[in-house]
Amino acid sequence: MENNREKAIAEVEKDIYRREISLDTSNEVAMANQMIMYSASNLTLDEVKLLRFIIMQTKKGDQELYELELSAKNLAKVLDIKPKDLYKRLKTMTKHILAEVIEIEDKKAKKCAQFHWVDDCEYDNGIIKIKIAEKLKPFLIRLRGDFTRYELSEIIGLNSIYAIRIYEVIRRYMDDNDLPYADHSTEISISMEVLRKITNTEKKFERYSNFKTKVIDVAVREINRCSKYHVTAEPYKSGRAIVGFDFGVESQAGYAMRQQAADTDEIEGQMELDLQGMA
Repeated sequence: MENNREKAIAEVEKDIYRREISLDTSNEVAMANQMIMYSASNLTLDEVKLLRFIIMQTKKGDQELYELELSAKNLAKVLDIKPKDLYKRLKTMTKHILAEVIEIEDKKAKKCAQFHWVDDCEYDNGIIKIKIAEKLKPFLIRLRGDFTRYELSEIIGLNSIYAIRIYEVIRRYMDDNDLPYADHSTEISISMEVLRKITNTEKKFERYSNFKTKVIDVAVREINRCSKYHVTAEPYKSGRAIVGFDFGVESQAGYAMRQQAADTDEIEGQMELDLQGMA
């Protein structure tokens, strides 16, 4: 399934036309950490994936944001939209993206900025034309130091918008530290305030049990199902109140090795007990 998605991504990239310069294909999304950490929006899962795909077309060395033209038919393969639903779904998506406002907040500096995601969006005869809003340029162009980069294939198979947003924040912290490989893991603490902000659940799932079940557990399950990392989430407290989660992150290979070692130890332990019982 994932190989099919990667092929679909490659196919749609072949058709993309970037006005003013030629397309240099690269399956990476890069965004300033302000956008990763402090932004909130009401986009649907497919709309988030579409935007990440568009953002991915901004390349290292670009000086401007360019209008893109791409085949709706090929894009539908990436987003797994059925051909019969294509026109209706894309029309709704582009309309919503055009109207949606992204809010980037810095509480410490008492600053809040609001932007539209795109300046224009058009669907015409099987072709989508779209341009990221010019005011988002500082968050996507000529990024230095404080930004997060990941491959689109890491999130395109996720079936939860909460999983995408939490994965992006985990990657943001991972880029500041050593990425986990097969021989070690890392722990990332994310406050409840940040988690609710990025998942746009500040007024949803207000009970902790609902938030954990509907947001955290779903995100962890999806990330473990689709990504190259294995994630766990344990709540941490300040006094009696749960104020965040510690996310343990390791490679899928490392997790598999650790599980295999644990299973071997368990089998050997049981065999030793059985032998003792026979003695």
